[in-house]
Amino acid sequence: MKIVLDPTDLRDAVTWAARALPARPHIPVLTGLVLDAGGDRLTVAAFDTSTSARATLPADVAAPGRVILPGRVLAEIVKALPADQPVHLALDGTEATIVSGRSEFGLQTLPADEYPTLPAVPAAAGTVDAAELHNAIAQTAVAASNDVTLPMLTGILVETKSGQIALAASDRYRLAARTLPWQPHTSDRLRIVAHAKTLTALTKGLTGEATIGADENLLAVATGTRTITLRAVDTQFPEWRKLLAQADAYTVSAELPAQEFADAVRRVSLAAAREHTPVRLTFTAGAVTVRVNSDETRAAETLEVKHSGDIEIAFQPLYLTDAVTGCKTKTVTLRMTEPAKPALVTPGTGGETSGGEDGGEQVYRHLLMPVRLAS
Repeated sequence: MKIVLDPTDLRDAVTWAARALPARPHIPVLTGLVLDAGGDRLTVAAFDTSTSARATLPADVAAPGRVILPGRVLAEIVKALPADQPVHLALDGTEATIVSGRSEFGLQTLPADEYPTLPAVPAAAGTVDAAELHNAIAQTAVAASNDVTLPMLTGILVETKSGQIALAASDRYRLAARTLPWQPHTSDRLRIVAHAKTLTALTKGLTGEATIGADENLLAVATGTRTITLRAVDTQFPEWRKLLAQADAYTVSAELPAQEFADAVRRVSLAAAREHTPVRLTFTAGAVTVRVNSDETRAAETLEVKHSGDIEIAFQPLYLTDAVTGCKTKTVTLRMTEPAKPALVTPGTGGETSGGEDGGEQVYRHLLMPVRLAS
């Protein structure tokens, strides 16, 4: 192998692909990044047997070849290379040399014959805006669980229906869902659950049009130069649409200034004696009082808000602020019925578009289980 690369292209590709490197690989070779040069391209890939990331970039290829280099070391090296000097990469036996300007590095290669075969990418099912897809993933991922004993709850459900793609995540105490316009390529519908944190990390920075495909076991997301695949974490997921189909049942609603309200919740929760001490919201007389009481401390803050109906209800503060900030709008609407029944957070007036089965082409909804108040 002997190639010349643009330093910015190389840095971007290696840094992005390195996000898929496993933290604790079960075989040492998986700590490596695969560099495969041919034609006028270099492909940089990472794989941990459940997730793969592949990035392509232009290359002046004097001699094609394939090499596996220590991934995290390579990522640190390419970040430090001068931005105005081409990068020369060559293989000499079991050592790869990287030369840029006055800098030269030598890296021992990892055994290529021990590296597993990268998974085949499922056929394209349709396209969606890549930046909006990442935003939707980030909005829903906050509701995913960290409990690995329940794999389906650590993931994001990705499913398509008519002209929409929907994403949903739940940890049993909250449910976040977002729908986006979808341009299908086939009549087949997708339904797969992929690991939330990994999907969030690897879709960050994707731009342009994203092509999505899936089979029974694998989800693939590709843009022009980058492709990720994720193995399904489970085949089951709660019937989230039924849980959200209760909009007419809410009897109390409040229009809240998103940033001001979230900041108030954060400040008041500083007085919590324990990590999961709930915050109480009391809606009455055109205002909401956010309150925390403990044996040692107390805090309260009152905001003027528009609301219909009076209620006192309590939530876990982190879950509440996640729901409010996840809307990414200046105002949010909080809909409630009773102190012990689920509440719904959505973007405020003007934050949703109309039309479609789910009440909008681009809709974000966050369902929250309240904390039961002591009598």
